[in-house]
Amino acid sequence: MRQSLLNKGGRYFRFLIAGGIGISLYQALLIGLTEHGVWYVLSAAIAFFLYLCLSFPLQKYWVFRNKDKKYVKKQLIQFVFFATLGWVVNTYLLWTLVEDYHYWYLPVTLTLTTISAFLAIIIFTYIFRHRT
Repeated sequence: MRQSLLNKGGRYFRFLIAGGIGISLYQALLIGLTEHGVWYVLSAAIAFFLYLCLSFPLQKYWVFRNKDKKYVKKQLIQFVFFATLGWVVNTYLLWTLVEDYHYWYLPVTLTLTTISAFLAIIIFTYIFRHRT
């Protein structure tokens, strides 16, 4: 029981580290591209694509320590589907809050990203669970 709690605690810590790396990459690209004249929605799309390329292997192999090759294709499809769904919802909310409600994009995207992280740990735990 105790070892199980340590493993789960370690997973959450690794998730925070990997998520921090992914979010930092995403935010740096979003801000950097937007501040250099790229439309913020296009910046978000580019940042998201590169986030996916980094995040899947980090989540699968490091955070969840899932080395199983049998389900990697299914996991990748599920990961991309849920990550894309989350990104579409986030981008829509970002666009709506910036364009319609005139909020500044930076605090909006930071808030939305934080909310997404809480949902992601639940979804990724399901996707990368160890099957017996």
